[in-house]
Amino acid sequence: MRYVTLLITLLAISVAHLCDAQHYRLKKLEMFEYLSNTTGADFEKIDSAIYYYSNGRGGFYTSMALNQSLRPYTQIRKHQLFYELVNYMQYDSVIRYKPRQPGYIHATYQQFDILNNIIYRISKVGVLGGKSVTWDSAVYNYNGSLLMHSLIKELTNPVTYNYYKYNFLKLPDTVFHDNGDPYIIYTYNSKNLLEQVLVLGKGKTNSERKTYYYNSTNMIDSILAEHHPWGVWEKRSVNAYTYNTAGQPITETVYYYTKPAGIPIRHTSQLFTTYYGKLGRVDSMYFQMYSGTGWGNVMRYRYYYNLIKYPDSLILDQWDGTKWANVHDTISYTNCNKLYFTYEQYFPTSVAAKSKLEVQVTMYPNPATDFLFVRADLKNRQPYTIRVTDMNGRLLKAWDEPANTTVQKQLPVAELPPGAYLLHLHTEDAEATETFMISK
Repeated sequence: MRYVTLLITLLAISVAHLCDAQHYRLKKLEMFEYLSNTTGADFEKIDSAIYYYSNGRGGFYTSMALNQSLRPYTQIRKHQLFYELVNYMQYDSVIRYKPRQPGYIHATYQQFDILNNIIYRISKVGVLGGKSVTWDSAVYNYNGSLLMHSLIKELTNPVTYNYYKYNFLKLPDTVFHDNGDPYIIYTYNSKNLLEQVLVLGKGKTNSERKTYYYNSTNMIDSILAEHHPWGVWEKRSVNAYTYNTAGQPITETVYYYTKPAGIPIRHTSQLFTTYYGKLGRVDSMYFQMYSGTGWGNVMRYRYYYNLIKYPDSLILDQWDGTKWANVHDTISYTNCNKLYFTYEQYFPTSVAAKSKLEVQVTMYPNPATDFLFVRADLKNRQPYTIRVTDMNGRLLKAWDEPANTTVQKQLPVAELPPGAYLLHLHTEDAEATETFMISK
């Protein structure tokens, strides 16, 4: 009887470890759009994608990734919207179909090095059983996990070759063109927070720049975007942010400027308000525009999750003047949409342990490109460590921080290739692990 009990105990432990090791990755993405037809209007499938993986790789969309991707200005180009979503994933290949265009196929393939960095990517467009055309391709070279060179070819654009330089903290410093001219220059404040991104044009002339301002808790307060058309800097837009007590962004207000008489004036404003559920996940987002007398509703985004806490569906509808409804918009082409996500199980070769104590970690933006902001409230004042690993548990970055009751840090991630990663927060009595995405 003692041996039976021992066997049951060992079996329970094995099952528990198996559950811990089990992950889920996106297998299918489908998009439906509200369109007119012979009987009126209804939702029709306009796009779908099937993902294929190997070697324990995987990935999924975070609600924040969808929140950032599905902004109204990208809705005008539906094919581009879906294409950008597809490219967030760390897959080996993805095959995309358009039911309304029989025979259409868009295939993308990726190759990885032994460190799981993406080293080659190619996308082709064609018809089933027919010829295909290369849409774009890219080659990447690394020093460890630091991106050093990239070569990008696009169907309608010239070849782009860049190489990357980092400062002593391994923060992005400068991106150079193949002729040695600087292209993008990053500068930081005394706290090593990103302060400005300067984009140079031909002949090393000023082209665009973004300046970052922070609040007292080192979260982004606003971003000023400027361009340099006539030898002077002119304001183009300002993004202003507010946050809840957990450090999650609640509102993003975007002010756009024009210069009709030599003086920049605000000509339009947009407001994105995000609401969160009990688990800190995005529950809904509302898009409004300023009409001169007040904010008016435009679009609503509602998020739904499955039992494994991943996005299951996303519903977009519009304000018809009196209520939220499905609208077929023939003027701005920002039709209502429904997105559905299907997942499959997989088992990475290594996974991190589960949290000892529950610590809610806020990360923004997710997906990230250059920097990831991390915030968490600790139970007691204590030192902590932040580690970033790939999905197989390989350590990529680590920071040891002094004792504090609040975790508030800006992590440089520009050198990481696109894909899914794990952020681990460790203290004396707690551990937390969260997944985030890198997009380029």
